[in-house]
Amino acid sequence: MNRLVSGAPPQKSDCLAMGFALLLSMALFGCGGDDSQNGPMGGERYLPHADGIEWTFTYTEAGQPKGQLVAKMDGSRALLGLATQRLVVSSQTTSGEVWTKVDANGAVLQEFNIFDTSLFFDPPIDFLPFPFEVGDKFKTNVEVNVGLLRVQVDSETTVAGFGVATAAGRSYPDSFRLETAYEVRVLNLKLKSNMTSWLAPDVGLVRGQVEIPDNPVFPVSGTLTLELESMVLP
Repeated sequence: MNRLVSGAPPQKSDCLAMGFALLLSMALFGCGGDDSQNGPMGGERYLPHADGIEWTFTYTEAGQPKGQLVAKMDGSRALLGLATQRLVVSSQTTSGEVWTKVDANGAVLQEFNIFDTSLFFDPPIDFLPFPFEVGDKFKTNVEVNVGLLRVQVDSETTVAGFGVATAAGRSYPDSFRLETAYEVRVLNLKLKSNMTSWLAPDVGLVRGQVEIPDNPVFPVSGTLTLELESMVLP
């Protein structure tokens, strides 16, 4: 079961920035990977989730600085037998939240509420199984109702690299690079795009870039880059 309620979108730049959190979650949906490699392993350290952690990102649109986005682990709940934590994401003009559970087995998504859109998953969705390594692939096929329309999102994420990531002039060793190709279908309309994200141990997302071409599906388009500016531990 899922529910989706839509409202008026925020300004374009903030819509892109807030949408990155949503796209990252949707791109990583998956039920398993290819375990044929024998290299560095990623796991719970790559999605830190202690209550009170706060990340501040700067974001640019088409290479132009646009502002900051703040994400903070803030609170927990138990619903339908699942204990989840709340990740609050905010920009200059809007905010949202994502309810997830992260443990040694992986990460699951139960609900997100972003720019006046609420989507609840029952049962929750496994979106990143642990452990993962270079060469693993995660595929998904997610369908949601938007009013009377059925929206389908297909994606394939590849753990494409391991090494040093750079963001805002800082270096993060032992980071994984994930490459995602996704397609959104509404009626006979299709949107294809790509996303790249870097995850660092004990930090999480340090850099991300998503490209949304001009399209008839989404009210926004362009290239958005997020870079971690700071991280505050509880």
